Amino acid sequence: MAFSRKALKAMGLSDEQVDSIIELHTESTDAIKADRDKYKEDAEKLSDVQRQLDEANSKISAAEKDDYKGKYESEKAAHDKLKEDIKAKETTAKKSTAFKAYLKEKGYSDNAITKITKYGGYVDGIELDNEGKIKDSDKLLTSIEGEWGEYKPTTTKVTHTPNVPNQTATGGEKKTTTRAAQIWEKTMKSMYGDNAVNSADANNNNSSGKES
Repeated sequence: MAFSRKALKAMGLSDEQVDSIIELHTESTDAIKADRDKYKEDAEKLSDVQRQLDEANSKISAAEKDDYKGKYESEKAAHDKLKEDIKAKETTAKKSTAFKAYLKEKGYSDNAITKITKYGGYVDGIELDNEGKIKDSDKLLTSIEGEWGEYKPTTTKVTHTPNVPNQTATGGEKKTTTRAAQIWEKTMKSMYGDNAVNSADANNNNSSGKES
C-alpha cells in the first residue's frame, strides 16, 4: 500500500497526526537520499582516485623501463668501446712488432729501431697482409731512408776494425767465442747494425788470410 495522506486518513488518523507522520517520513526519506548521494559521490571520487593511481603506476613503470634501457645501452656502449680499444692496441702491437722486425732485417741497429719506431710515426700507417708482413715495404723503406738517413745501415761508417781474436783454429775448428769478441760484436750491432759486424768479420778474416 502506498504511503499517502489518503491511506493514513483511512486508518482513522486525524489531520494533525497525518501531517506529523508525513513530515517524519519526508525527513527520513530526504536523509536517506542525502546519504545515497554522498555514497555515490564518494564512489565516483574513489574511482577517480583509482584512475589517478593507475596512471601514476603506469608512469612509474615506464620510467623504470626507460631507466633500465638507458643503463643497458650505456653499459653496452662502454663494453663495445673497451673491445674496440683492446682490438686497436692488439693491432698496434702487431704492427709495431712487424715494423721492428723489418728494420732489424734491413740491418738497422737496436738504437735506430727504437728511435724510428717511437718518433717516426710509421706504425699507425702500416698495413699488414694475411701473413703479418708489411704491405708496400719497399716504399716504406725508401721513406725511412729519406727521413732517417743518419741511421741508414752502411759499412762505410766503420773506419777502424778492432783486432778481434781469430775464432777459427788451425784445421778449421771453431773456437769458443771470447768475452771480448761478444762485447765488440754487441757494440758494433748497436752502433751500425748487422751489416757493420759482418763487414768487420770479413775484414778480420781477410787480414788473417794475408798474414798466413
